[in-house]
Amino acid sequence: MYSTPTPLALGGATRVASFTKEGLYVLAQDTGAELFHFPWRKGEVSVNAATPVAAGERIFISSGYGHGCALVELGEDGARAVWESKVLRTVLSGAVLVDGHLYGFDESKLKCVDLDGEERWRKRGLGQGALMAADGRLILMSEKGELIVARATPEAYTELSKERVMDGGHSWTTPALAGGRIYCRNGQGRLVARDHRPE
Repeated sequence: MYSTPTPLALGGATRVASFTKEGLYVLAQDTGAELFHFPWRKGEVSVNAATPVAAGERIFISSGYGHGCALVELGEDGARAVWESKVLRTVLSGAVLVDGHLYGFDESKLKCVDLDGEERWRKRGLGQGALMAADGRLILMSEKGELIVARATPEAYTELSKERVMDGGHSWTTPALAGGRIYCRNGQGRLVARDHRPE
């Protein structure tokens, strides 16, 4: 299993969503009992590496290698897909949810997708990058080592800053934000920090 389990509030209790090779599992946090299972294995190559994204009592899952994504609803009848699509096929870095819109890398294109599964915009040229979100902004690492801060808005892709911070190796690691500093790491193990605190 590559993806990181994520907590979600469901039925007044905290549950844990885990995305494995065989699909999505929702477990009771206190006992580890399986509450829901949504199968998600497409073909021979099945790499479910992206962290599931909680959207209320629904969960967004996505995988690369041509598989696609789904918004899964959890209810009395079990787990079912509200929709399935190939609009967002994340390979390494998962999507983030900001104000009802998902942002993530569809193979090598950055996209914004709404919770109905409709694409709002796309940005080419960043490769298979990684991203996180904070304060209404996207913090992105392009595959070639560019640190980008962009607005998290469904209207259009709008860059606020862009700086090459890595040379050599792939930059597939999700950046981290702590105390106004952004930490970035590449596949060669190099770590850099950039100060983004307001002056």
